[in-house]
Amino acid sequence: MSVGHCERLFMQVLQTIPYEYLINYRIKKSLELLGKEKTTISQIALEVGFNDVSHFIQSLKKE
Repeated sequence: MSVGHCERLFMQVLQTIPYEYLINYRIKKSLELLGKEKTTISQIALEVGFNDVSHFIQSLKKE
């Protein structure tokens, strides 16, 4: 299966592109952690897969 075909199937089933699905999933998990743990935003951003805290904050504001 080609990458393009896989992306089309992903879009048909989930109505979003893989990148946006991943970002939304990471934000959802980070919100759960922000409510439960007493850790810094930087630590949570790294824990959910964001390599750059500013990208995490920007994505969080967008959502």
